[in-house]
Amino acid sequence: MTHNQQAVELSQAECLHLLNETFVGRVVHTDNALPEVEPVAYVMVGTAALVRTAPGSSLAKTLDQTIVAFQVDSVSPDLCAGWTVTGVGSADLVADPRPYLTGRALPPAWEHGDETSAFVRIRLQLVHGRRLTTRPGTLPAGADGVDSAPAGWLWTELD
Repeated sequence: MTHNQQAVELSQAECLHLLNETFVGRVVHTDNALPEVEPVAYVMVGTAALVRTAPGSSLAKTLDQTIVAFQVDSVSPDLCAGWTVTGVGSADLVADPRPYLTGRALPPAWEHGDETSAFVRIRLQLVHGRRLTTRPGTLPAGADGVDSAPAGWLWTELD
């Protein structure tokens, strides 16, 4: 039996619910005109992600008053089920995160420790997401366009 994968669009409410279920995401921004993707610890505060980072980090230096993307996902190891949520919004440095927390705990500190944390708030203005599901299908093997032969790596040199 084969399985058909299906991507289902999530509502904004579902996206915000999923963002509240985890505490590790990625911030996509530019640094010196080049794209950067940084893994971050965060906590959702309403429709904003409060990100914890190290003072002096590229996030702390480049995110203040910029537009960034924020992405979180959870995908099964066999790639058959999962979800992804992406938000876009304005970021700003936050001197004291406590007023924003309203009873929530701070995001976990990674290598820099609690005393030396910097905080960035990303106010998500656009949010969208998809859930990947599989459902049993009755297509004969190969009819779904997937080659059942072992995959090999394709290496290309960039000029």
